[in-house]
Amino acid sequence: LLSLITAMFDAYNQICVKDTMKKTLDFYLVEQIYALESLSDLEKNLEEVFRVLSEDLRKLRDDDKHHLVMKAIVYVETNYSDPCVNLNSMGELLHVSVSYFSRIFKAAKEQTFIEYLTKYRINKAKDFLKTTDNKVYEIAMEVGYEDARYFSHNFRKHVGMTPLQYRKA
Repeated sequence: LLSLITAMFDAYNQICVKDTMKKTLDFYLVEQIYALESLSDLEKNLEEVFRVLSEDLRKLRDDDKHHLVMKAIVYVETNYSDPCVNLNSMGELLHVSVSYFSRIFKAAKEQTFIEYLTKYRINKAKDFLKTTDNKVYEIAMEVGYEDARYFSHNFRKHVGMTPLQYRKA
């Protein structure tokens, strides 16, 4: 049993990326195991050890997902003007598959990555329309759209009016 528990802790520690999350098999746990007198007590004790390690791994996995989503959001906030920002580029940047990233982003933000990116760009465009005299095609380029007509179409779809109407209003 001690070999089994040691192997369990070793497997857990191999999964952990951060050293601070790693666990050591302490002497107290070994003493507890040796002090148990029945198989049912041993079973309960092992179940508890497995449960604690499983919960820690689940938290670690959730933290990793949260970290990926936050990294994507920060990337969008600093690179929204790059027309190459898309699902594929985010997958490459974060070193995860596009489908995995898409799934965790939607679960965390309750919208797709593309919806988030589009809303962010449209909101930036609204700010530029309010604060600058730049032409619509210039603003389109500043917020990551290479095609001003597509930008105007998207803007109208999300805001309910064209960029020029929004500026006048």
